[in-house]
Amino acid sequence: QWNFTRGLEDVIGDREGTLHGGASLSPEGLVLDGKTSYVLTAPVKSDLKAKTLEAFVKLSTLQQAGGAVMGVQTLDGDAGGQHFDAIVFGEREPARWMAGSDSFHRTQDLGAEPETAADKEFVHIAIVYDEDGTIRCYRNGRLYGKPYRKADGFAFKAGEWRVIFGARALPPGGNFMLTGTIREARMHDRALTEQEIDER
Repeated sequence: QWNFTRGLEDVIGDREGTLHGGASLSPEGLVLDGKTSYVLTAPVKSDLKAKTLEAFVKLSTLQQAGGAVMGVQTLDGDAGGQHFDAIVFGEREPARWMAGSDSFHRTQDLGAEPETAADKEFVHIAIVYDEDGTIRCYRNGRLYGKPYRKADGFAFKAGEWRVIFGARALPPGGNFMLTGTIREARMHDRALTEQEIDER
């Protein structure tokens, strides 16, 4: 769990983030320029399959396409062949949130309404990955689009993955990068229920 208004430390664990490419902290949170900036944690020493990614984010513009608020990724991104799951904005459909993944292996359009407010205020986005590969997305505690199961969930192995903020994948560049501010983020090693999401 990270509260970027206070710093880069993981407030309940030991996965402190490191600033890269001009990323900076402000009283509102982690500021990302959409070009080169991102935050990366050290490798996580536990297996991960079922999970929940959630973040409070304000976008600099709704016209951006393909950047990620946060995600989990394998360590081989700089050499190619990277696997990742991430909260992505606008990559396949303009101004819509989606569960991004390597080569869209676990990605499907949600059939949701376009985002209209995240450039003016912080919104809470959560993506839940069930053990069987079912994916659910929530916006401000309400189901966003339709749940789906396209493929089995990817099993991230202990010590071979990390958490990233601000980039869909590495190396940085292209449409991988997000421009906006992340106030707070959490990663759970289980699939939260709809009630748990709503209570946040």
